[in-house]
Amino acid sequence: MKIGFYGHSTSCWAEFPIYNQNSFIDKVIEHYNATLINKGVPQGSEERILFDLKKTKNLDIAIVFHSIPKFVYLPTCSRDVAITDIDRFKAFYLWRESNSNSTELAKAKQEYFSYGGIKESFEDIETFLQTFSLYKEYLYHPDLQLNRYNGAMLQIDQYLLAKRIPVLHVALEKRVPSWFTFSSGKNCPHIQELADKHYEIGLPNNVSAEGQQVVANMLIKEIDELVGDAGL
Repeated sequence: MKIGFYGHSTSCWAEFPIYNQNSFIDKVIEHYNATLINKGVPQGSEERILFDLKKTKNLDIAIVFHSIPKFVYLPTCSRDVAITDIDRFKAFYLWRESNSNSTELAKAKQEYFSYGGIKESFEDIETFLQTFSLYKEYLYHPDLQLNRYNGAMLQIDQYLLAKRIPVLHVALEKRVPSWFTFSSGKNCPHIQELADKHYEIGLPNNVSAEGQQVVANMLIKEIDELVGDAGL
């Protein structure tokens, strides 16, 4: 069985233990003696989910942790970013003012340049911050971003339906348009709610050690039902 996980940071950690702790993804893969063929990324956008999903070959089951509209897809990097972070670092002023806040700039470097390929793509932090500040000023509108998010969600659903790929959607109800219902698989918002209930900073997916097993158990329960319904 080949299983792909897609989405944001909740689904980004697998295949390497930390503090002798495995992720819930690893626990699910081990339970089924399956092969993991995709995992999410930090701040993974809905557009990245669609992009990665369509690139995945021989997928038996998809677990999709649907994203948040504020996350922006970076196709040349192995993570995405939240457009709201640019305000947090006061990016528009960092490279313009001679007395720019070096502490905030150092925080930005630590968060964005330590992993994810952003450093390799943008070369220096000023270019990265300037790019996103200009993007937000001239090319961004929250309604436009929401339209892109909803459009990607619909395409994900229709792609999985057309390909007849069994899927568990993990999308909080507030993230799903009121006029939309998934046609493929089953939506399991309670899985994200469990992860949020066991939120703890320290492990890459921000789920506590106890929560890893709790989320894994719920995923296994839902996958068993999904596999039975699909006749796999």
